Amino acid sequence: MATANESWQQVLDGADDATAQVILDLILGDADGHDSVSVEQDADTLMTDYDIARSIYAAELKQYRGGRTFTYVTTAPDSINNNTSPEPEPIEGPNGPMLFSCIICQDMFDADHCWQVPCQHYYCDGCLNDLFRVAMENEQAYPPRCCTQTVPFEDVRIMLEPNFAARFAAKKEELDDSKRTYCHLPTCSTYIGQSSKNEDAATCSSCAAVTCIPCKQTKHDGDCARDEAIEETLKLAESEGWQKCPACERMVELRTGCNHMT
Repeated sequence: MATANESWQQVLDGADDATAQVILDLILGDADGHDSVSVEQDADTLMTDYDIARSIYAAELKQYRGGRTFTYVTTAPDSINNNTSPEPEPIEGPNGPMLFSCIICQDMFDADHCWQVPCQHYYCDGCLNDLFRVAMENEQAYPPRCCTQTVPFEDVRIMLEPNFAARFAAKKEELDDSKRTYCHLPTCSTYIGQSSKNEDAATCSSCAAVTCIPCKQTKHDGDCARDEAIEETLKLAESEGWQKCPACERMVELRTGCNHMT
């Protein structure tokens, strides 16, 4: 069954530029007032789960709009049938400085408040923060990218909110790690970085518990104990034709496409 995220993306992927642009404008218009709110709030302005979900949803829609690289369509009604205009070039502001159009919100910003990403699109600092926030909270959107090209964190770190940039930097090693080890204690479950690993053992920086890397259980002598549940899962996987991803070693099921895996 498709998730809600997959459903709206499938609809937009199947629509022409003009139709998809209208749909995005309507949805984002409905989300107005939620998409720009940061999830980092003071205690007296704490957002509800609903507000946070709306904020993330709006940011994902904006990221989709930027990554699709529409033939430029303005939001004016009389321009919907004329979608062949090129994306706006930088223009000179009233006091001289050049202004650039953010590919996501389409507002104009000076060079101090926007950044050109590898695909040559411009992001304002707010939308750039949203791009990285969505990538950190939703692994399907990681690494942050526009037009399928990765936006390097170190290149844009200066444009991100300092507190958020620090949190992203701390999370980045975990997101980049395809073979992660977490503390085996259920009450902890902290990610254990490479600097805390030694051969087959990983020491948790939070509680100091030592985890066996191969079996993910408490550190032990000798071979890892047999896990009957895992063995049953592997038998089921074999009967169903499932395979392990060569990168992360997670079990995957082929739904569409060819049998080639890389």
